[in-house]
Amino acid sequence: MKNIKLIVASVVLSLVFTVSNAQWINFGPRYGVNISTIKGATGNDSLSTVKGKTTIPMGLFLVYGNNAHHKLSADFIYSPKGITYGYTAIKNDSVSIKYNSDLTFNYIEMPMQYTYCLFNDSNKLRVRLSAGMSFGVRLNANRHYESETSNTFVNKDKEIITYKSDFNPGASYTPVDFAAVAGVGVSYLITKNIYINADVRFTRSIQNISEREVTDLPKVHNQTISAFIGAGWCF
Repeated sequence: MKNIKLIVASVVLSLVFTVSNAQWINFGPRYGVNISTIKGATGNDSLSTVKGKTTIPMGLFLVYGNNAHHKLSADFIYSPKGITYGYTAIKNDSVSIKYNSDLTFNYIEMPMQYTYCLFNDSNKLRVRLSAGMSFGVRLNANRHYESETSNTFVNKDKEIITYKSDFNPGASYTPVDFAAVAGVGVSYLITKNIYINADVRFTRSIQNISEREVTDLPKVHNQTISAFIGAGWCF
C-alpha cells in the first residue's frame, strides 16, 4: 500500500509541475464504453462460451504542452472491466450441468500518454495519435456464479436444480494493473475555448494480474477497447 501511495503521489506531482510550465491546456470530463476481456482467465480451451463485458467508464482528462504538435495527456478514469464465461458438462445420458460465471473488476486508472497532434492549435479540427502507460488501482472485485443441474429420468419430467452465489475473488488477482495504452482521437473547436473530443483507445496489461499459487496456469491480462466522448476547456 505504501508503494501505491508513493507512485500516485509521484504522478500527481509530475502533473502539477508539467501543467505549471505548459502553455496550452485542454481539460474536462469524458464518458465512454469499455469492451473488455481477461486473456487467460479461464485457463481451459474447452470453455467455449467466453465473452467480454461491456461497461461504462467515466472520468477526467488533461492534455497539455507548449508545442503545437507534441503534447502530454493524462486521465483519471473509473473503469469497470471483466469477463463472462461458462460451459455445459454432460455427466451421463440423464444428467447435465451448466456453469456460468461473471467476473468484474472496478479500477481507477491513470493513463499518461505522449500525444502527437496533426494540426496546429489554431485549427478547429485536430487529429491526435497517442501512446503511453496506464497505472490502475482496483477498487473492488466481484464474481457472480450460477450452476444449473438438469436431471432427466425415464417416464418422468425434467428436474432442474439451480445454485447462485456472489463472492469477492480479489485475493486471486493483483490490486494494481500496469498496462500499455495507445489510441487515436479527434477534437473540434465549437467555441473560442471549448473542444468536443472523441477517442478510441486500446489497453492491455503488461503484467500477470493473477496471484494464484498454481504455477502451470496461463498468465492473465486485462485487455480493453474503449471509446470516449468529452468536452474540453482550453486555457
